[in-house]
Amino acid sequence: MERLGMALFGVALAACSGDKNGESQNQDDSQTKVTDDSDTKTGGDGCVSPGASTCGNAGSIIRGYVAKDPSSTVSGWSGNLWVFLTHYWPSKGELGGLVKASKLYENVDLEDGEPFPFEIDMCDGAFGAMWSEDNCGYNLELLLDKNGNATPENRLPDDLEPAHKVENVLISCEDDSQCTGTLLLDCKRGAPCFQFENKDIPDCECAASTCNSDYYNCN
Repeated sequence: MERLGMALFGVALAACSGDKNGESQNQDDSQTKVTDDSDTKTGGDGCVSPGASTCGNAGSIIRGYVAKDPSSTVSGWSGNLWVFLTHYWPSKGELGGLVKASKLYENVDLEDGEPFPFEIDMCDGAFGAMWSEDNCGYNLELLLDKNGNATPENRLPDDLEPAHKVENVLISCEDDSQCTGTLLLDCKRGAPCFQFENKDIPDCECAASTCNSDYYNCN
């Protein structure tokens, strides 16, 4: 988290994940909200109700389900499930972005294909509330850490570790908690599952209205 301070001098989610066939995909610079496909996802009807928000606004919480990719050739679908929110800023792309918040679920087994529920609270991280109106979007990164070596500081997937990334998720103080539906861990290419090119990310521009965030990093 201390790396955040290094980016504060810099400027600084169409869904996007690593391609299972090893082909990179172009990044979409448009800002989006996570699509709620809870009626069609395999996890059942709706996401699990959100827990308490650290900043007292349920809009800070992203919820969903994560599941095994049934078409994947990867073997071994148990380990620690990490959920990360990183800033969608043109900084630290080689690390998958600067971490805002993280959540660890230990000893998760996805082998049977059943979706596993997760949630992450944007406010439960460095600098408190950093709403998208004042700080732009986030990357939602999910990793099944099979060898137990991942941390918020060392979060890039190892080769053949199942992962998924949703880019440029907007988290607004004016919205309710978002439900992603079921996200398949469909990337197995290691570090490129989370990495991005800084030059492909636009500078962070302030929205027309503010959420009076605890910290601002827009221009």
